[in-house]
Amino acid sequence: MGDVNPFPGLRPFEPADAPFFFGRKAQVKELLGKLRSMHFLAVLGPSGSGKSSLVKAGVLAALERGFLAESGGWDIVQLQPGSDPLNALKTAVDGRVEVTDAARKLMPPSSGLKPREGRGSLLLFVDQFEELFEAAEQGRGDDDTRAFVRWMLSAASNSPDVYVMMTMRSEYLGYCASYPGLADAINEGLYLVAQMDRTQLREAIVGPIAASDGAIAAALVDRLLNDAEAEKDALAVLQYALRKMWAARKKEEPLDLPVYTAKGELARFLEEDADQIYNKLQPEQKRIAEVIYRTITRLTDDQRRLRSRSPLKKIVARAEVDQSKVVEVVEAFRKEGFLRTSPGPLNSESEIDLPHEALARQWGTLRQWVQSEGRIRRAIEKVERRALEWKERNKSRTFLYRGDELVVEEQYLKAREKELSAEAAEFLKVSRLWRTLRFAGTVYGLGALGLLLIFSGVVVWLWRSARSEADAANRARAEASHNQQQAIDNQREAQKYYNQAYHIEAPVATLPEEPTLLPRVYVHIRDENQRDSAKKVSAALKETGEFLTPGTERVTVGPTVAEVRYFRKVDEEIAKKVLAIVQQQGLANSRIRYIPGYEESTAMRKKHLEVWYPPIT
Repeated sequence: MGDVNPFPGLRPFEPADAPFFFGRKAQVKELLGKLRSMHFLAVLGPSGSGKSSLVKAGVLAALERGFLAESGGWDIVQLQPGSDPLNALKTAVDGRVEVTDAARKLMPPSSGLKPREGRGSLLLFVDQFEELFEAAEQGRGDDDTRAFVRWMLSAASNSPDVYVMMTMRSEYLGYCASYPGLADAINEGLYLVAQMDRTQLREAIVGPIAASDGAIAAALVDRLLNDAEAEKDALAVLQYALRKMWAARKKEEPLDLPVYTAKGELARFLEEDADQIYNKLQPEQKRIAEVIYRTITRLTDDQRRLRSRSPLKKIVARAEVDQSKVVEVVEAFRKEGFLRTSPGPLNSESEIDLPHEALARQWGTLRQWVQSEGRIRRAIEKVERRALEWKERNKSRTFLYRGDELVVEEQYLKAREKELSAEAAEFLKVSRLWRTLRFAGTVYGLGALGLLLIFSGVVVWLWRSARSEADAANRARAEASHNQQQAIDNQREAQKYYNQAYHIEAPVATLPEEPTLLPRVYVHIRDENQRDSAKKVSAALKETGEFLTPGTERVTVGPTVAEVRYFRKVDEEIAKKVLAIVQQQGLANSRIRYIPGYEESTAMRKKHLEVWYPPIT
């Protein structure tokens, strides 16, 4: 085994990796004991706790070696729900039971699931069970999820030869209460995976190396253990760093401290490699890479970065390029372990996924993309809500976007308006028309009533274009019946909006293509004790009148020293001004840092800067 890298990196251990799987012997024994007497087991734990590896390289590998084989060995079926759970289930059990169209529509599931000939028991292993709930949230609907759950529970209870084991992130436990029978099954078969302690981590480091006839210096083991204690994604970044060090080692020599200290910290192995792949891409390929990772990663309302597997065809549609160009970029990251794809040659239905959520937390470039994507998604959702409200209020201009609000949302919606519904697109279009008309009124001196009439004509035209001829005729008759008093009321209404809106001076010569935007500075703190300091920094920036400071966010990862980050080289001078103010407010050791990868980005707002606080030591 000396030529095989014993560390899987970001991917989980598979059954074939069992000779290199160490540190979980007691947990594997406990799960096998439970499986002897229970037909349903739910293995839960937080993201990064090693649930999948524990089951695959621990339990499944043991079953394949003959454990609990009193009745003739095990037939093991593995699946992940993905974006199409029922299709994944049908594919996984094909040949063992017939899954009919009726079963796909919540009809009673088949109780005929049986192990293959020559096997005494069948284990259905559903990895990353939380994908069921994510698929439902992202538009597939709840019916598929309920059909899947019902089928799975029925399979576990209707045959003495069938067993079900699932892994799921513990934060999704509350979702399970909404599905009949699932909460009861989990309560009975729950196994909570604890984080590995120092002794177990030591075994996970030393064991694979010894199994590969290698050696590692004691000083390096202690350094790795100490650094891992401070890492949220300890297992993932540790496995990746060890994989890279093993690949770069000189044969016959032990892994030693210098090869590690050259990087400086545990997570740098992962981040530098990801940046290196990205920086080798051509500009168009960089844009495609950004589309890929934005599509397969999402930010929750509580700022958790989650995997969101996506079919290749969805990424191709968003990138607006030929599939072959997307495949080239996917392969560049996949071969280095930074993307996972479904088995087989890539085609339009192939699913693209992060190898581990740790990548979204540890790779700085991806963190920025995910943060930006989260803001774009919120902007899209906000426009949809406002459009619905506008429609419910008879498309009154009172409920249109106005002023800075429209400017801000446009920055985030840029290049993504195709994702809006027809109603939201119309709402945005009319908001822009009203802005143009208001500006025209300021520049060219249109009267308030004239401006109202122009705008009313635009709205009526838009309205009528979407209505039947009968509705248009009815509306025309209603408009004809308006009396003189209504006209007076309309004039007063227009004058009110005129007075409110036309309080700015604008040059008469030309209409500007877009408003002048102040730089926006976002502040990131590592500890709540830094919030007061962050408020002072924000206030100092605002007092200059040159900056906007939308808010302060607490984060769990970031640089080890205070930084002012900018993302386009043209913003360097602005960043220097921010740095000077930050240093005046007490962050004397702060530095300025350019973050590459955003020069060609259409998603990030221009003049976007960030202040990052260091961790409190």
